[in-house]
Amino acid sequence: MAEAGRHNEYFFVNSHPLTTDAQCRIHIPRKWRPDSGKETFFVQVKTDAVAGKYLRVFPFEEAIRMRDAKNAEIEKNPALETRLREVSGKMDSMDLDSAGRIALPEKMAVQAGIEKSAKVMVVGCFGFFEVWSEANHAKVPASEND
Repeated sequence: MAEAGRHNEYFFVNSHPLTTDAQCRIHIPRKWRPDSGKETFFVQVKTDAVAGKYLRVFPFEEAIRMRDAKNAEIEKNPALETRLREVSGKMDSMDLDSAGRIALPEKMAVQAGIEKSAKVMVVGCFGFFEVWSEANHAKVPASEND
């Protein structure tokens, strides 16, 4: 739990226009970085019905919560085990580097239309954040994009 007066290191809010570098890395906004400077993030490709594909990025703690919730669901309904393999089998992990960047997995970035040395929009969603290509983010309905 964060101390009073300090931000919670896993509280992703606001939107940030960023640019990927030549290795398809993005700088994580300073307010979103843990005080330790170290973090493992998990990423998956998601699809918005209107705007297309984007990347959803979870910090380690959020991935643990997601894992535990899925495991509890499987205990109640073992038939969901196949779905768990589908979801986890399409995720990847990356570490925050000493410069505060993460390298987006190349195959996933391509699927989401995110190119090297290109503009992206990073959108905070409380417990995780999304990385959108500029073109796909422009398709997000105006009421969601404001």
